[in-house]
Amino acid sequence: MNQEQSRPNVNELVASAETAVREQAAKTAAIAATQAQPSRLQEVVLATLLLVFAGSAYVQYPKFLAPFGTLDPSKDSAVAEADLSIIAGLVETYRASQGTYPSSLAQIHMPDVVESFVAEQKIAYRVTDKSYTLEWTLPQARLVYNGDSDTVTSDKARTIPAEK
Repeated sequence: MNQEQSRPNVNELVASAETAVREQAAKTAAIAATQAQPSRLQEVVLATLLLVFAGSAYVQYPKFLAPFGTLDPSKDSAVAEADLSIIAGLVETYRASQGTYPSSLAQIHMPDVVESFVAEQKIAYRVTDKSYTLEWTLPQARLVYNGDSDTVTSDKARTIPAEK
């Protein structure tokens, strides 16, 4: 037998390699297609989880917002005390930058949230020689900030019922 006849020629080798590559690509595509498709059980579990999450988010959403719903100083003394402390801090900042206390609260730039409540309910501001006081009378309490002692005192004689 001739040695040249037993060897395949180059065209046969290329054709054989191309066929093998196509067959392997087809097998790989078939495996990938079966793995990419979720089973019916996986679809049911995923749909159930999505429904549970959406339902709990719908039920819990008002509770998430609840802490932010009572930031009205006319209804909550703690918020009013915090706002009064913010104003006192702004007065002290003014004094540190200008060297004297402001003659009125109008000279101080207040955050919009605090300013809206302050505009509705007047805060009495009195300057003494070395200090100042802030007095805020609200429906539920009368708050007094003393600059000497850096304290807020509250007269909670009047209270209003909490909102439901």
